[in-house]
Amino acid sequence: FQSWPYEPSIHSIPANNRLLLGMISPLPPQFCPLSYTIDKGPIRHNLIEGGLIGGTSDVIHWWTSVFYETINIYISKNFFIGKDQYLMNAIALTYPHRINMILSFRTSCGDVWFAFGPLLANQAEKQKLTFSKTCQHQNLSEVIIPFEDICIDPRNVIQ
Repeated sequence: FQSWPYEPSIHSIPANNRLLLGMISPLPPQFCPLSYTIDKGPIRHNLIEGGLIGGTSDVIHWWTSVFYETINIYISKNFFIGKDQYLMNAIALTYPHRINMILSFRTSCGDVWFAFGPLLANQAEKQKLTFSKTCQHQNLSEVIIPFEDICIDPRNVIQ
């Protein structure tokens, strides 16, 4: 992409002071309703991908603080974290009201780990993509949701 992200596709992200993350697979049902707490430990599922983190400087500062605070909590409890996504899963599920989630697994924009690329590109660059005509017309409001609403739609939860 040459002009990425396309500003109109992201202009609403700073407006609500939420962190933007990407989710690569539906949520396991044991997490609905959302009531996770950090002290339960890392969540060893491929849910949140770390390739995209967006938001205002305030929300990025909040995320960074919580991220390192959580590492310290897990060290003190002798939890093995494994990889950053497991930590990110636990934080997102603990603070869903602070997160907007791109539901990459509900798009047809290529590899779910990198779907944010075409999703946030301008239309001219999307039209150059050969892997999916559907992605070119993907409505962002259908695939970026407040994370606290994740359990409402059954398509977002493993059945």
